[in-house]
Amino acid sequence: MANHRSTMRAKLIAALPYVMPVLGGLCGVIYLNTAEGFPIPFLWVGIGIFGGWLAARFMVRLLDR
Repeated sequence: MANHRSTMRAKLIAALPYVMPVLGGLCGVIYLNTAEGFPIPFLWVGIGIFGGWLAARFMVRLLDR
């Protein structure tokens, strides 16, 4: 049986590109449900997903140093 130990850093680098856009989209949904009067409501979900993607890229770049 092979012992595959990966560091916490490697796990974070693998998970961040998936987790952060989901959290960004969730923040967009929360903002959409709490604010009123927007003409294009689903735009905020897309903005949240894109913001999460950008944050993930920034975090992975910092962790790769």
